[in-house]
Amino acid sequence: MSTLKEEFEKNFALDKEINKTYVEVMEVVKKTHNPKPQKFINETGLGKSTYYNLINGYKKPLMTSLVSFAIVFKINLKNVEDLLRAWGLGFEPGNKVHHAYSQLIEKFSGKTMAECNEFLEEVGIAKKYWLNDGGETR
Repeated sequence: MSTLKEEFEKNFALDKEINKTYVEVMEVVKKTHNPKPQKFINETGLGKSTYYNLINGYKKPLMTSLVSFAIVFKINLKNVEDLLRAWGLGFEPGNKVHHAYSQLIEKFSGKTMAECNEFLEEVGIAKKYWLNDGGETR
């Protein structure tokens, strides 16, 4: 039995090394992109508490908040997927909304939330899935 336990411990240690927590991944993102709260608030219309929740991983983020964060700070799709995976989330294959979000991250980096929402409207995404643009809260 002890060999099974040793094998388990070894594989678990490797799993922890390979799969970082949200906070660990976000630390790398923060060092690389230097996200400032005022820029996030100004460009997304989301609040300071949403920013600090995203940065510190206090609770599972809304996908719209994380997508907005990625667009504002030009964070690539791979890094966003790493952040989502750390929470046990991800873009679901065949999900039109998730496909649209991944397109926003890839092609709308640095654009305004209004421009992102124009695209979402154009591809037929319901308004309840749009990004907050500061005009109204959802």
